[in-house]
Amino acid sequence: MNRLFATLALLVAVSACSGNDRSFPNPTAPSPPAAPAPPSAPVAAVTQLRITGNTALTAVGETSQLTTTATFADGTDRDVTAEAIWSSSDPTVATVSAGLVTVRGFGATTIAARYVQRFQSVTLKPTPAGTFVIVGRAREPGQGGIAGVTVTDTVSRASASTNSDGTYSLSSLARGETRLQFRKDGFEPAELSATQTYGDVPLQRIIRVRAGERVTSTGFAPNDFTYIVEGERCFPCRLVRVVADTPGTLHFRVTWSDTRATLTLWANGSVTRGTSALEADVPVPQGESIVYLGMTSGVGGLHLPFAIEAR
Repeated sequence: MNRLFATLALLVAVSACSGNDRSFPNPTAPSPPAAPAPPSAPVAAVTQLRITGNTALTAVGETSQLTTTATFADGTDRDVTAEAIWSSSDPTVATVSAGLVTVRGFGATTIAARYVQRFQSVTLKPTPAGTFVIVGRAREPGQGGIAGVTVTDTVSRASASTNSDGTYSLSSLARGETRLQFRKDGFEPAELSATQTYGDVPLQRIIRVRAGERVTSTGFAPNDFTYIVEGERCFPCRLVRVVADTPGTLHFRVTWSDTRATLTLWANGSVTRGTSALEADVPVPQGESIVYLGMTSGVGGLHLPFAIEAR
């Protein structure tokens, strides 16, 4: 009898351990397979992105909520303002977050929104009521934008400096014609009569040749410099500063590697025309005088350097 009770107790104990106590799982039981992730819904292609809202802002601290709307390939439109990635090209003028623009200063900036594969932008030009903003670029033809150029409005005396791309903006300008001056060491100064809201100006590096010297300079480039000399248009053109210790006659020789060119030299009232190897005897005063070198026939290879010497 005692042996029967012992056997029954052992069976009960084994049954309790294997079936009822969840803290001791059966190590040989297989884990259930993970449920597959539900397939993500395909995103329809975006065919167009539009930005709408008030961009005529006139005070620092003023805000405006911009909205961006996406048009999808299936023809539907949806407001994606909250989903788009927003940016401002100049946060000192305005910042943007989820389409909400806040004016930080007067000037110009580009507010952009990116959604999926599409990108759209608007230009923001906050300025006091009754005034306007002029935006532009100072550049060296064939080389790109010029940083650090001082741009001054001759009327209001307001000034700004170009950024790394050569871009500048001046705000709070009175309506009407504005004359801008551009200055940077190593470049010829330039002026621009700006009657519109964009002003692009090319700047020429200073070319200075002394008696007895030979100087090589960058060649002519598309969208080059224009000078009016003796009532004649010189384009494309280079201004050259000639330095002589004493008054006299200098023999100029200009050479350009493209033999198809026709060159013209304006110097102290005289005009000399020639081929890609031009020579002229020119009377010059003591000190510095200015001559102009132009190309009167368009040819290829405009970026080839030319050389000028004065003997």
